[in-house]
Amino acid sequence: MAVKVFLAYTFKDEAARNELINHLYQLRWQGLIADWEERATGQGLSWQGSGEISSALERAQLILLLVSPDFVHSAYCYSAELKVALQRHNAGLARVIPVLVRPTEREDTPLADLAVLPTNGVAISAWEDREAAWQQVIAELGTWLAAAASASATSTAAIPLPPPPTPPVEPATAASSSSSPSLWLVPYRRNPLFTGRSSLLAYLHDMPISNKASAVTPAQVVSGPAGSGKTQLALEYAYRYGHEYEAVLWVNAASRQLLIHELARIAEALELPERVLPNQYLVALAVRRWLEKRPGWLLILDNVADGETIRDLLPVGARGHQILLARQPLALPKAMQVTLPALTAEEAALLLLRAAGSLPVEATLEQAPPAEASRADEVVAVLRAYPLALALAGAYIETEQCSLSSYLNLYKQASVELQRSIWSATHQVDSLFAPLATVLHISLSRAERISPSAAELLRLCSFLQPDHLPLELLVSGGSELGESLGQLLLEHFDLLRLIHELRRFALVDYSRGSLVLHRLVSAFVRQRLSRESRLLWAEQTIRLVESACQSETATPTALCRAYLPHLLTCARWVEEWQLVSPDAARLLEQTGYYLQRCVAYREAEPLLRRALLIREQQLGPEHPELSASLYNLGLFYEEQGRSPEAEALYWRVVAIEERQAGNDHQGLTRALYRLALLYRDRRDFERAESLFLQVLESWRQELAPEHPLLATLYHELATLYRVQERYEQAEWLYQQALRMRRHLLGSEHLAVAQTLSALGSLYHAQRHHEQAEQCYLQALTIQEGLPLAEQLDLATTLNNLALLYRETGRYGQAELLYQRALVIYRQLVGDEHPYTASCLENLAMLYHDRGEYERAEPLYQSALQIRERMLGADHPALAINLNNLATLYTALHKYGPARALFKRALEIGERVFGKNHPTYARFLENYALLLQQTRQVSRALELRARAREIQARQAQSLSIGQAGTGAAPGRAVVSN
Repeated sequence: MAVKVFLAYTFKDEAARNELINHLYQLRWQGLIADWEERATGQGLSWQGSGEISSALERAQLILLLVSPDFVHSAYCYSAELKVALQRHNAGLARVIPVLVRPTEREDTPLADLAVLPTNGVAISAWEDREAAWQQVIAELGTWLAAAASASATSTAAIPLPPPPTPPVEPATAASSSSSPSLWLVPYRRNPLFTGRSSLLAYLHDMPISNKASAVTPAQVVSGPAGSGKTQLALEYAYRYGHEYEAVLWVNAASRQLLIHELARIAEALELPERVLPNQYLVALAVRRWLEKRPGWLLILDNVADGETIRDLLPVGARGHQILLARQPLALPKAMQVTLPALTAEEAALLLLRAAGSLPVEATLEQAPPAEASRADEVVAVLRAYPLALALAGAYIETEQCSLSSYLNLYKQASVELQRSIWSATHQVDSLFAPLATVLHISLSRAERISPSAAELLRLCSFLQPDHLPLELLVSGGSELGESLGQLLLEHFDLLRLIHELRRFALVDYSRGSLVLHRLVSAFVRQRLSRESRLLWAEQTIRLVESACQSETATPTALCRAYLPHLLTCARWVEEWQLVSPDAARLLEQTGYYLQRCVAYREAEPLLRRALLIREQQLGPEHPELSASLYNLGLFYEEQGRSPEAEALYWRVVAIEERQAGNDHQGLTRALYRLALLYRDRRDFERAESLFLQVLESWRQELAPEHPLLATLYHELATLYRVQERYEQAEWLYQQALRMRRHLLGSEHLAVAQTLSALGSLYHAQRHHEQAEQCYLQALTIQEGLPLAEQLDLATTLNNLALLYRETGRYGQAELLYQRALVIYRQLVGDEHPYTASCLENLAMLYHDRGEYERAEPLYQSALQIRERMLGADHPALAINLNNLATLYTALHKYGPARALFKRALEIGERVFGKNHPTYARFLENYALLLQQTRQVSRALELRARAREIQARQAQSLSIGQAGTGAAPGRAVVSN
């Protein structure tokens, strides 16, 4: 069956059209095509279509597009007619085949997913034998048409033409050289309009350092005002010289959290072992270590706010090349400061003429007509050779096909309008940016008139993070926007059409599925809006991002990670506008809990607290729906060991839940359970037991006898009895928990290992060392196979086994275990956590025992500093830490600092333990030793007598959190 053909092309490719027509006659003579009709799309980049769909296109079964740079940049490529053609293609009613007549990028166009002719992907113009190229195109078309005709002969249904094979995709190269880096992480395409600054590029490349023999190269800081071309300079450097490096890495360092996020992305690309760590700061440090060990890389840090943001993450003594882009010079040691010079008048004129399409990109200024060059000089002078303003003005001139003289008149008129506007009255514009504001006013006003929907899209994007805006984000959350824009976002072709309208004016760039806005353009778009409109757009953007993070395309954690820059940007709008809405609260919670998983507690806390405040303002402080937010924030504080904050939140949950009618007590019991854990760890045993038993009674009524929650409760209650030395009750409960967990979860489950480790601590406290070691080792056998992100319990077991080895004199084994546990704690909960502090102190006690006082002292001090920051002034662990460090100072004869520490330890100990507690007695004994050594004998004897009186009333000191006797330090065990 002969098929009907539709052919579309631009007038600039008319010669290629004639060549194709001559060859199509072969297919018509073979009876494979009936005839063809054509669509010429107009001059250059424009197409003056009527908006009607050609009836010939609707009849055609084969639609051929002669593709070139003019075609993909033309309005026809985004027209309703081509949209219909692609819809018919996807429905199997026709086959759309692009024919590459001139090299062009199709990746970010509606044609991106179509297989092309010639199938080798080489454009016709690039063939040495042009006739052979056309013959290949016709031969491949003939093969497909013959197959379609054969299929049609056996069926009355419309049979689609067989798709052409997809040619292999050539890897993107960093430079024109045949070689390219093994790792290329540059998110932007090369700017074909980049002009001038060759000497500066050569200066950066030649690395002018005083000692050429040194392998260590200092960082280069390129500073200049926003819009002066810093990013484009670094981008051109990467493409021009990238082939000389093994890896080219681009990082957005606009904020601390964004920098860490970007370095974590690099760790994934490098496949570093640390990439799986939840603590992204540690992942970023792993990237820094990789850079310090490897030569031959280029690292570009864009948008650096200040030196402190990046200082600890920059590689030290590196043998690679670092280019840092900032608005102001950065105070970094040994960094080379490079001030970005202004474009010369000649460079600026050349940039303008190239951007305006008046000169080819390879042409020189001398090739421009004198009158055109003279007019360009006038525009350059008005725009003060400002690169961003020149690029925007050139794009407008090319898009609107206006002359330079006309643009100058338009600029003067717009400048007056802008000065008289409300915007000018409310914004103080620096003289350097005044030309840019006027140019943007011209371009935005025109874009708004031509395509209101495109202008809407630009406003939306201006409220997102501008450097990398994936289309998936817009599409996933588009349903939350207004009906018109939301519908356009869901239609991929229509979305690309809107982007095309904005790209024509250089208001956005689009590369590899992501939009890019210049930060000044983004800011100006927002500033043009009224206060009310900015508020509405901020709220819409928050809804969009919050909805996108709930998409079913990936897990919430993966989506939060992918969209983190936009979540942080939206969080800024919530704070700036003091927004109070459910969407704002949910977005802050999503961001905060993701940062919590990354162990970025300082960044997460203000977001979570703000989310809670919003919910309180909306619902009231006692609303039932507030319960979950309070509970989750309590878990956040508890995870960091900040029990006072967690306690207050849990009691608020209890108060809310107790007022609720009904039979559902889950919210109440889970809050009571967390409080019981807190009080147990704080050694308030009576309150802890009361709460545990209350929860036990409730769960026994509501749950099955073999429910996992009951096993967990038995385990935790057993731990309470263990620290109270109620060993028989503790052992029975541990055995019950162990039996239930093995039965319900299997013998290799993590929960089984937790109970084994805790049972080991019980035997340890009873001095049953062999049984304790056996339980610890059984737990380790299970825990060793866990992924790194789940090894917190492994660290606890290692820590407790190390304590056992220390007490039995196996110091070498103990040291190795402590060090391994410390690494895991730092990876999983960070340096500022009580678990880390306890492990540091335990390692310090080991060195203390061995007389290695110089190694013990900084560890005691680090543990003390963490506890003072995280636990508050009245925590038992803090008192023990003070006592232990004071005991060390006594051994070192540092009596002044020791005395001060002992006094603090006794004051806290009296409050948290009481004057009749054995731990308080140990403090008295250790302080008495200091007094004896400083010849205060009578006072020392008095304190020692008081200590013995307390000990006489107690059987022995407690096993967990025990203070040392004499010169030996006390214990601080991290226990299950």
